[in-house]
Amino acid sequence: MESATPIKLLEDLFRDKDKLVDAADLWVSAGSLEHWRWSLEYAFRYEKGFTYWGSHISAEELKGIFAVTRGVGGSSATLLESATLELVRETRVRTPHIVLFYVNGLGVIGAGLVTQLEFDLLNLFWPEERKEGRVLYPFRFKMKILWLTPSVARNPCSPDKWQADDELTAAARSNARSGLNHVMRAEAVARIKDLLRVRLKEFDETVLFAPAYGRLAELSVEKLSEVVKRRKLVFNREVLVRVVSALKCGKHVLLMGPPGTGKTALAKAVAETIGFQPYVCTANSSWTRYDFIGGPVIGEGGRMAWRSGHLLEALSRHLEEGCLLIVEELNRAEADKVLAEFFTMFASNDPGEWVFPFSLLDEIRSYDYSRDRGARILLEKLPQLGERLGGYAIPSDFRVVATVNSFDRTYLFTLGFALQRRFAVVEINPPEPEEERKAVARQLKRGEDDEVVRLASELVKKVRALTGRIVGTATLVDVAMIALDAHEKEGMSIEDAIDLAASMALPSQLEGLPRDVLEKLASNLEEGYKQTAEVVRSLYRYVPE
Repeated sequence: MESATPIKLLEDLFRDKDKLVDAADLWVSAGSLEHWRWSLEYAFRYEKGFTYWGSHISAEELKGIFAVTRGVGGSSATLLESATLELVRETRVRTPHIVLFYVNGLGVIGAGLVTQLEFDLLNLFWPEERKEGRVLYPFRFKMKILWLTPSVARNPCSPDKWQADDELTAAARSNARSGLNHVMRAEAVARIKDLLRVRLKEFDETVLFAPAYGRLAELSVEKLSEVVKRRKLVFNREVLVRVVSALKCGKHVLLMGPPGTGKTALAKAVAETIGFQPYVCTANSSWTRYDFIGGPVIGEGGRMAWRSGHLLEALSRHLEEGCLLIVEELNRAEADKVLAEFFTMFASNDPGEWVFPFSLLDEIRSYDYSRDRGARILLEKLPQLGERLGGYAIPSDFRVVATVNSFDRTYLFTLGFALQRRFAVVEINPPEPEEERKAVARQLKRGEDDEVVRLASELVKKVRALTGRIVGTATLVDVAMIALDAHEKEGMSIEDAIDLAASMALPSQLEGLPRDVLEKLASNLEEGYKQTAEVVRSLYRYVPE
């Protein structure tokens, strides 16, 4: 979709809509409400402004497709031959083909210009094909949407709210047999074209490109890198590649690493890149299912009321405008107990099978949910996404990014296999020292050769080597920032300023280290960083001999 470039003909056709309609052959594609719902959902959520329709063709008909004689029966053959013969003879498609979208039992809801013809024998597209597990409509044509009725444009995923265009429905009714039908009768052609000229001028095409739930499909390493750079962050490119790949493959992401490596900052950068609202919460050891999923609380007058937890609140926001749930320090909670229905909702590796269980909705309804915004939105909007086995569909672009502090042993509960299977684990370590030093200098608006930043980088590098502890880049920023302030505003020497800064910023990174490692570090810091060495030795009392 990003690589293909339209030929100039498309621009010419759209420059004058009246000429486009005048020159067009007219067709009517009639089909079920469910099939059209899916085709239009595709246009709004995936390939913006383009939709697909298809024809049922038997194996016998397929045999002759590339033969000299006609191999595709009926109207499909006419459309195929008309477009391909013009392409061969004129090296361009001279006659545009406009298709009216006709919903059986409802009427005409839109129109599109045919831009691509294809035979797809391997991919399941429509719900009926997915249900039966085989391709039913192998001849498919892509259309650029020219017009939709206002009710469809406002509610592309809510067919219960659709209304047809009565005038176009009456004009096209004689050609509304199931499947693809060529409009040939002169009176019908003239009437439909008169109406289309007006409809196309009234239609606001920008509605097709408004984000449905965000722009996860457009996420790329390059776009994320731009946001990371603008936020003055620095990560190894491999980290960004893994995060992007995991999210686009339908996985939630678990960012693992020591404090200060930018886990939460990266999660927020992802949200910005795809246009999602970040919803951030921090887990703790007292979390229960009530905190993450939700549950009853005592409301006004002693009545039991429903209160949505973080997951349901984030999902409700996603249904409105796109939301990324960011759970900090997930390892502090007993995840297997806290996440509860999360395991049911995201049981499949295929986002197309994620389901919000009916049982949870029934639980919400059993309490007073009138004051819970998230619950009201879920009950209103989830049914619009359609049913799946055991519940309603969850948007396939909803994601959770969790962070895990790999050094927080005090609260490190075991993350069960059920949780790990639903997340792609991405380990974050500091970048290469030289790249890290330059990034810190840029963040602090210093030159790349700044002496304070250079010495602070060397000190942090030394601590990492002596302790085996991956001290985060954020700690290096803290050391350099404090040292710069002490040097420039207090008049301290650079060496004394860095010693002061390190004594304040480093101890939090040394928690849990054995006494012999602390002694080794303190001894090596005696020369040049005496104050920091004393602070390191003060940590002895927290470590058994």
